[in-house]
Amino acid sequence: MKNIYVKIYGERNSGTQYLHRVIDRNFTCKILEHGYTSPFRNISIYLQDIAKGDRLVASQRIQDIDNKRLIHSDFGWKHGNPQMDAIKTAQHRNLTLFLAMTKNPYFWAKSFYERPYANLSTKPKGSFSEFLTTPWVPSDRDNTSMVFFDNPIHMWNEKIGSVRQLESYVSAFQLVRYEDMLTSFEPTLERIGQLLHRAGRRWENVTASPKGDPLSFADYQQKYSPDRIAGIMSREDILFISGNLDAELMRWCRYELVA
Repeated sequence: MKNIYVKIYGERNSGTQYLHRVIDRNFTCKILEHGYTSPFRNISIYLQDIAKGDRLVASQRIQDIDNKRLIHSDFGWKHGNPQMDAIKTAQHRNLTLFLAMTKNPYFWAKSFYERPYANLSTKPKGSFSEFLTTPWVPSDRDNTSMVFFDNPIHMWNEKIGSVRQLESYVSAFQLVRYEDMLTSFEPTLERIGQLLHRAGRRWENVTASPKGDPLSFADYQQKYSPDRIAGIMSREDILFISGNLDAELMRWCRYELVA
C-alpha cells in the first residue's frame, strides 16, 4: 500500500515550499501541516496591543504555541528537528512518507543570511562573514536542547543529523536534494512516486518562486550550480563553512566539502 500522508522536513531556505507545491501538484496525498500558516498581517492583529519592541518575541511565541498543537497530528514544525516521540507512537506513522529536504550548505548559508526568519536576535544585520560567526538562538519549535548554536552551520549540522536519524524509525523516508529538483526533476519525482499515488500522467513543475523572486527555473539552475560557490563568497567564508561542516553528514547528503 502506498502512503496517504507526506511530512516534509528541512531547514529554512532549503526549498521546502517549492517541494510542497510540487508534491501537491503531482501526487494524491495529504501533506501534513508545517507550522503557523496564517499570513503575518493576521498575526499582527494579535500583536497590536503589545509594544513594538516586544512584537518579534511575541510573534515567535504565538508560533511556538501553535506548533505544539501540531506535534501529534502533523509532527511539528517542518524546519525543526523531527518530533521523534510523537512519530514513534502515531498510528499514521506507517502511512506517512517522510521527505527530508536539503540544500548545498554553502548556498544554504547564503540564502539563510538573506532571509534569516524566525531569528530572535534584534541585532542589526551585518556582513555575511559576521553572520557566519554569530551565535544563533533557536526557537522552541526548533525542537532542540541547545540554548544557542555557535553559528548557523552548527545548526545545519544538527538539523541534518536529526533527519538522518529519522530514517531508521520510519518505514518510508527519502532524502530530497534541492539541487536534484533543479537538475533531475523527473527522475526525482519518479523515485518519490514509488511511494505515493500519482495525480496525473505527466510530471508538472512549479516554475514561479513561492517567495516572489523574479527568477525563472533556468535562473535557479544557474544560480545553484556548484561551480558558482567561489563567486558568491570570500575564500575565508568558504574555509569557515568547510571547517564547521560535519564531513559524515556531507557524505550522506552527497555534497562535497570545498577546499
